[in-house]
Amino acid sequence: MYIDELTKLIEPLINKEDSILFYEIRQLPSLEQDIVNLLVMCHHEIFGHVVGKNGQVANSLRKLINLRSAVDHKKVNLTFELL
Repeated sequence: MYIDELTKLIEPLINKEDSILFYEIRQLPSLEQDIVNLLVMCHHEIFGHVVGKNGQVANSLRKLINLRSAVDHKKVNLTFELL
């Protein structure tokens, strides 16, 4: 559910035709039901576009996803790593 919405937010940030080849989003297991852990793994070529300077884009993505998850009374932890 949140993976699809996060994909829609990340796609416009990437200027590649086959952008799906440059990143992957996985849901990690959580010990609590109301917490969702998402891991965004990006290729080094686009990592800077997705995270942004000083993490500004990443923080904005976190805020947007958590706004959406608040409707479901959940919290989303969003982590970024290199592929």
